Amino acid sequence: MSHCQLTDENGRDLAAALLSCTSLTALRLDGNHIETEMGPLVVGLTQLRLLNVARRWEDKHLARLVGLLGHHTLLHSVYLGAVGEASIQALVDWLPHVPNLEEIGLRWATDSCDP
Repeated sequence: MSHCQLTDENGRDLAAALLSCTSLTALRLDGNHIETEMGPLVVGLTQLRLLNVARRWEDKHLARLVGLLGHHTLLHSVYLGAVGEASIQALVDWLPHVPNLEEIGLRWATDSCDP
C-alpha cells in the first residue's frame, strides 16, 4: 500500500483490519500521508519483520512511532524516512531492544547538508 495517498482517517480504518492479520510479517506504507495514526496502526503488529513507513515525517510523530515499537523484537528491516533529533533519540533508546534488526533506512531531515 505504498504511495496510495492514504490519510490518517484511512489509517484508523486499516488498524482494526490489520490486527486480524496475525501472520502479517511485512507492512509497506511508505509515501502515504498517515502521520498521527501510524503508531496506533502498527503498535499491535508485533509479528512484523519488515516495516516500511518512509516519508517526510514531522519529527515528533516519528519519535512517537519509534517509541511504540518496543515490543517489535522480530523486526529485521525498518525504513523510516526523514528523521530529526527527537526521532534519533528515540532510535537510540529502541535499537538495543531489537536483536534481529539487520537493516535500517533513514535520512536526516534537513533542508540543507554541510559539504
